[in-house]
Amino acid sequence: LQVVRTLLEGKVIKVKVCTRCLNAGKVPRAPRGVQVA
Repeated sequence: LQVVRTLLEGKVIKVKVCTRCLNAGKVPRAPRGVQVA
């Protein structure tokens, strides 16, 4: 499990995600340094 910053419902949240889901692209990673309205 890895802690990943992800976009969920328009907000950036830290979530624990398994490495398989990350590699499969199931969890979109939030870009750094970008303001989310």
